[in-house]
Amino acid sequence: MDTIDKIRILMKQQKITQNNIAECCGVHRTTVTYWFKHHDVSSFTKYIPQLAALFDVSSAYLLGDVEDPNDESAKLDPFTYAMYELSPRLDEKTKNAIIKMAQMMQNDINNDNT
Repeated sequence: MDTIDKIRILMKQQKITQNNIAECCGVHRTTVTYWFKHHDVSSFTKYIPQLAALFDVSSAYLLGDVEDPNDESAKLDPFTYAMYELSPRLDEKTKNAIIKMAQMMQNDINNDNT
């Protein structure tokens, strides 16, 4: 199941419309229609954090990295998500290594702030 399919299921379960998604992402409804019609995930990956918040699921779930939409450990902080988004052409092993590194860096930052 791809990201669009997951979003469609969540929309039906939570009675969320394409207009709601457009408002959440700050785009026109026709843009959302395009995403759905063309299954063009690359054109809306930057909105994954907003969509995850709208549906109350993890970004990792929408991206297909985990199966459980409520897996709290899979919720990506903005720093880690940015690292993930910047690595679309990398193989999965490298991408996972980058994500782990970003999470370790974010943990270090959080520990320094306490």
